Amino acid sequence: MKQLENVARDIEKFCPEKSSSLSVDDYLRKIKYNLSELPQATEEEKIRLIHKTISTSVRKFIYSTPKRVRQSYRRIRGVLAEEYATFEDETTAMMSAFQVKQQRAERPNEYYRRMKQAFFQGKHVLQGEEGNSFKSLFLHNLHPSLRTLVMAGHTDSHSLRFDIGHRRSVIF
Repeated sequence: MKQLENVARDIEKFCPEKSSSLSVDDYLRKIKYNLSELPQATEEEKIRLIHKTISTSVRKFIYSTPKRVRQSYRRIRGVLAEEYATFEDETTAMMSAFQVKQQRAERPNEYYRRMKQAFFQGKHVLQGEEGNSFKSLFLHNLHPSLRTLVMAGHTDSHSLRFDIGHRRSVIF
């Protein structure tokens, strides 16, 4: 029981109502990883760990499910993944990413991380940031002073596409 308490303290609380919270996929991955340190954990202890690391609203959601779901670690994982999955709609992602603008004092790598998170909705997309839509939006929402620096020397968008990766590595 004491081990379970220690493990629960190491897991960030899942609060989907907060924009800074982990995605449900990341949260469930952390639960699974931490439970690997407790191979003898019973079904009840696994469920208790979830209850100790979720917000009140998520707990209420779990209590609203049928008893057979509430009493199964595997089923609770399934309903959480289904209920709190990020909606994957390209238009919604683009609109969300349009809202992300680099702040004057914000470091470029932090802006890049926020833009990538919004554009790809927290999903890992291999080489996704190499797409023209992401690059264009990234440049468009850069702070004007930095955008001027990045765009300097490019007379056409074709040369910019090939050079943005190099410039990005220099800026970051």
